[in-house]
Amino acid sequence: MVSDRPPVALVTGGSAGLGFVIARKLLDAGYCVVIVGRDSGRLDDAVGRLDPEGVLGTRSGKAEQSLACFSCDLTDATAVEQLIADTLNALERLDVLVNCVGASDRGLIETLEAERAEFLFRQNVITALLCSQKSLDALEATGGVIVNIGSLASKVGARYIGAYAIAKHALAGMTQQLRLELKPRGIH
Repeated sequence: MVSDRPPVALVTGGSAGLGFVIARKLLDAGYCVVIVGRDSGRLDDAVGRLDPEGVLGTRSGKAEQSLACFSCDLTDATAVEQLIADTLNALERLDVLVNCVGASDRGLIETLEAERAEFLFRQNVITALLCSQKSLDALEATGGVIVNIGSLASKVGARYIGAYAIAKHALAGMTQQLRLELKPRGIH
């Protein structure tokens, strides 16, 4: 059952960079926002910057949380499952999942170490895969949306971006496959 509360967006990588900017824009648009990151200190700092007056925990005189944060290793399926459960427990619904976690790289493929490629694949693809998989039921209940943050590196080759291009190509392919698979479930 979908509540009559404002829509809820979960933004991975929301404590810094593009994820932080996306969280800010969603808050400005009236969404309840959950930001996720690995570092609790950075998350606390981000909450302070997103809500310097400390008022986002109250809406219309009622105690309604409109900004929350959770620390989570998004490469761990069990931790991601708990994250989604915690989000639903705190905010009752999930309307938007923004997969913004990622890691960049510099270097040449000819000198790329397999361990570095695996790390970048886990950060850029596996995190989005697990978050998407674990969110499907909640998103289906709201006719929700998954947004995977890609890169031009998935469209064109460039020198010196190493395994980043490999990972973003994989993310783009996964996103297209998800779009086709999830359309019948009402998830965009």
